[in-house]
Amino acid sequence: MELGLCCKFYREPIKFRIYTLSNIQKIREDSADAAREKVFGVVHQNIRSLQDALDYCRDHSIGSFRVISDMIPHLTSMRKLNLLTEHDLEQIQMQLSEIRTHNIFLSMHPGQHVNMGSPHPDVVENSLSDLNEHFFVAEPLGCTEINIHVGGMYGNKPLAVKRFMENMHTRIPEDKLPHLTIENDELNYSVEDVIEIASELGIRATYDIHHQRCYEMRHPGTKSEREYLELCRATWDGFGYQRVHLSSPKFGSTSLAKSRPHHDFIKIDDFPQWLLDYPDVHLDIEAKAKELAIADLQQKLKRVINEKELCV
Repeated sequence: MELGLCCKFYREPIKFRIYTLSNIQKIREDSADAAREKVFGVVHQNIRSLQDALDYCRDHSIGSFRVISDMIPHLTSMRKLNLLTEHDLEQIQMQLSEIRTHNIFLSMHPGQHVNMGSPHPDVVENSLSDLNEHFFVAEPLGCTEINIHVGGMYGNKPLAVKRFMENMHTRIPEDKLPHLTIENDELNYSVEDVIEIASELGIRATYDIHHQRCYEMRHPGTKSEREYLELCRATWDGFGYQRVHLSSPKFGSTSLAKSRPHHDFIKIDDFPQWLLDYPDVHLDIEAKAKELAIADLQQKLKRVINEKELCV
């Protein structure tokens, strides 16, 4: 089993920068050259930081890394403002293709605002724009895993799923669709829901253990966590690995509201020890302490493995 670091660092001096659209527009009013300089400064810093991040993962036995969504902040808007030309974008993709990944598995995870099942056409259009920005960064990196949620239910879950399916089929290019994965959430869509949707679309289902635990506070489950993993696993057949997410609740598990926020670390009681039986699972650690949480869990798992060996 490989552990995965999500996007940023807690203590390491590896930083990714952003700029707001309003700030860039304000700078552009005075000087387009200054605005371009700002944009390029941020993008080049992020490319350097991505290499530093992957070097860190290599040196600390971290097998997966989730690339930040804002590698090129507001990419679509920068195009429209002529602050990034097609030549600029070709050069950026070339630099991304030169990143040394060290065989670390890469993924991306657009935010909740990507909602392909929305009844609002503008939301779907913005979702497509956001996904295209992710494809732009992912392709030169060799990243073929962009994970999204199904989204809201809008008072009619079957209709929302139907819209999601139709938009995924008709609006996502055929060669891009297999690069998308869908994840269960804590409120609307269970593991079994996303497995059914993923299977019909011919894409992969990402199992978020913590989300399902939260979901089952309102909707008791019918299967064990290991059974859920096995069901999701079938959708990853042929890929050589399986993506799973894990987090611990920050405020305990006495209520859904308290359970949803993520803890700084992973409590060992929240780690299913049977996951150690799956060497090809890549487990994203969604914890606020980032690389410290992974180092902490690595030590905890070493103790668990040593105790098991002593008992044999």
